[in-house]
Amino acid sequence: MRLNQLRSTEALQAYLIDRVTELSGARRVLLVLDATDGLRIAGSLLPKGEDAAALLKAITPWLGEARRTRKTRLRHGPEGAQTVEQRSCVIAPLVAQNKLLGFLYADLEGVFGVFHDTDRDLLGMLSAQAAVALDNAQWAQGLESKVEQRTRELSEALEQQTAMAEVLQVIGKSVADAAPVFEKITESCQRLFNGSLVGINVVGPDGMIDSAAYLGPGAAQYAALYPVPMDDETGTGLAIRERRPVHFADGLEGDGVPLLVRRAAERIGGRSVVFAPLLWEDRAIGAIFVARNTVSPFSEREISLLKTFADQAVIAIQNARLFKETKEALQRQTATAEILKVIASSPSDVQPVFEAVAERALALLDGWSVIVIPYDGEQLHFGAARGALADTVDSLRQHYPQRPGPDTAVGRCILSRAVINSADLQADPSPKMREIALARGLRAALIVPMLRDGEPIGVIAVSRNEPGIFDAIEVALLQTFADQAVIAIQNARLFNDTQEALQQQTASAEV
Repeated sequence: MRLNQLRSTEALQAYLIDRVTELSGARRVLLVLDATDGLRIAGSLLPKGEDAAALLKAITPWLGEARRTRKTRLRHGPEGAQTVEQRSCVIAPLVAQNKLLGFLYADLEGVFGVFHDTDRDLLGMLSAQAAVALDNAQWAQGLESKVEQRTRELSEALEQQTAMAEVLQVIGKSVADAAPVFEKITESCQRLFNGSLVGINVVGPDGMIDSAAYLGPGAAQYAALYPVPMDDETGTGLAIRERRPVHFADGLEGDGVPLLVRRAAERIGGRSVVFAPLLWEDRAIGAIFVARNTVSPFSEREISLLKTFADQAVIAIQNARLFKETKEALQRQTATAEILKVIASSPSDVQPVFEAVAERALALLDGWSVIVIPYDGEQLHFGAARGALADTVDSLRQHYPQRPGPDTAVGRCILSRAVINSADLQADPSPKMREIALARGLRAALIVPMLRDGEPIGVIAVSRNEPGIFDAIEVALLQTFADQAVIAIQNARLFNDTQEALQQQTASAEV
């Protein structure tokens, strides 16, 4: 086989050593490559027990001379020489395209003879051919390595694009719910990043950070960490404040690691971790993170890919929010339209309207109980009830009529003519109100006055059995119901007044 037929550097190195030994009878052969990090032994043939590294160290000064001259040199040794310095040896530089690739060294001990000029010329020719073959083999291997790397990069890119496409498909199929999208994103991130822990955290209405999705070990321990305040002691809080990904190469023993990140690493694992914020119109709504159980920092390319998944999570959140808002708006419009129909069909009787208002308010405001209480200017009267209070209508009627006073939330609403949005009636300043709330199981309450020309003619009260204030949309909706109830009361009053006037006129005409 010829040198130019060898395609791998390993095969070429072995062939070259064999040929040198065969042609020159060399006792020792050393093939040294001139690598970027210094001289490297690529192959050797030595007597048993000898060390190639030691031989290289001894002949390094001679290689420096060959590097300068780039010529094959023959060193004659005395007959019977045994030491490296005294052996007969040939040093041939391997040069191809004016580039020094390495050196070929061969020696003979005195008892085995000495090299001659013909040996030098022969090894020089062999080294020249070997240099060309070695350069070609290195180029071919480099090309093959580049092709493999490019193929691997394309495969990774395809896998990433496929994963993102799959997430988009889930987004298209799950417009109303972000949970399936979060599940797909966490699965994709765990696979693509070789992550042990993947999670998505969101900022709630109360400003606290809570977990929206998690994939990894210790799910119960992880859930126990939340909710947490949004501050720099959390990776999510830090990513949100800085509006950029934050990366911790070692979340357990590294410097500057937030307290919660270190605590999570201690309890459930996750050494290297990166957080990417979820941004919507420069407003941060959460973060996505990936963690590995080993100290394996994330590359810039991986961090950039995680930002793409963060963008997809934001799309899912916004889709679900818009869908929910649109659905709720439609429900509100439908409810108000239905109440208007009841008003139109019952011009003389407000009771069906009170019943419809109570029923719609209970459903749309996620109420636990609803009560409608008309007011005649002096006393409160029972109108209608739904939810938990509906089972005690008879007992409720016993408390009416009654005069409004500041010792109850309903009385304060009438007297102040203002909306009362209480987070917890069981913590009300009034002892009487606290007693009523405890007896009936009332916690959060929204009480809206029904006003006619600025004067109260009743209230609508919605309560829940959990504390927490009602949001602005819920307040506006209940005010709309109150306005409709006012219209119904006015219509009934006008209708009844008209009926009475007509009856009086009819009676007078008959007389």
